[in-house]
Formats: sequence, C-alpha cells, structure tokens
Amino acid sequence: MVRLSRLSRLVLLAVVLVLVALGGLRHQNVTATAVRQLPPGVQWSFAAKFVCGRQQPLTSANGEPPVKPGNYATDITIHNFTYTPATVTIYKKLVVTVGTINGTPFAFREPLVARPGPLTTLTLGADMATMDDCNALWRMQSAGGVLTPGPLTIGYLVILSPVDLDVDAVYSAEVPGPAGTTPTGISEQVVKVIGKPLPPGS
Repeated sequence: MVRLSRLSRLVLLAVVLVLVALGGLRHQNVTATAVRQLPPGVQWSFAAKFVCGRQQPLTSANGEPPVKPGNYATDITIHNFTYTPATVTIYKKLVVTVGTINGTPFAFREPLVARPGPLTTLTLGADMATMDDCNALWRMQSAGGVLTPGPLTIGYLVILSPVDLDVDAVYSAEVPGPAGTTPTGISEQVVKVIGKPLPPGS
C-alpha cells in the first residue's frame, strides 16, 4: 500500500479541485451558448455584408480608417424563388461592427465582439422580393440603440429562412474630389450572397 505524505495529499487535493472547477466552467459555457435559439423552422442563414455612409479623411497620419475616404452605399435584395409553400417567414438581424449609437461612434475590434440586434420578421410570398438599403439598415435596431444615419456604418445583415433564397448585394462607392469639388468617380460591384444550410437542432 502506497502512503502519501501530507504535502502529496495537499497537491493531489488541489489538482482535483482545479479539475472540478474546469468541469464546472465548461458546463457553464455550454449552458450559456445554448440560450440563444434559432426561430422554429429556420434551415438557412445568409450573412450579407454592408458598408453605408461617409468616411471622412483622417486628421492624423496614425493608423487607417475602416475604409478609404468616400461615400458608401449598399443595397441587399432578397428574393423568394420557391413556390411551395405559398409564403415563408424570414427573420433579419443586424450585426454591426462600425457605427454610431446615440451620437457616439464605435468600432468593435478584437477582442471585442459585435452584439447581434433583435430579430425582425418578414413574410414573403412565392416569387416575391424585398430590398434593404442603407436607409432601412439605419432604421433597424442594433447594439442597444438606434443607428444614426450618415456616419460610416459597417456590419452584416443576417437573414434566417426556412427555405433557400436569392440574396444579392450591390455595393457602390463615390470617390471624393478635393474639398468643394465634385466626386472624381463612382465604383459599383454586385455580389451573390451564398446561404449556409443549418444542421437540424443548431
């Protein structure tokens, strides 16, 4: 029979307590992540990036802005190409990483994590479409306040749906000219947003 010294017993007890604590933390993390549930019937997720508003030139040479100076707009179109069922209910939420809440600018960078806004509900009939532009996105709630129109806003419009959808985003940017002059150019890009099928019970 092996007899442990008092010091060995104390070390062994400390190890056991640490393992029990880690097990408890792991259980708490699983419980916390399981709290946020998907709406019933949701099987597809689309994350459409958006960039809206005006980025002013930096007043200091230090660092870089999120995007180069210019005026940005995004148009996200959602089309229900299915015919059965006759109507589908989709859910939308904003996950904003750069914006202005109640007049105060913010940018979520590591290690900060952007908080998703509340879900809004929309019913789409067969072969019907809807559009979210910067004005609609600014009206949506996010991060505990109302987004202020005008200043630069960047994030995702997340679309949750029971069926696959056509989701396309159009990005346009106006390049500023010297102060007091007309813009020097406009760029435009169309991007198809690919949906991700969600596993059952996710």
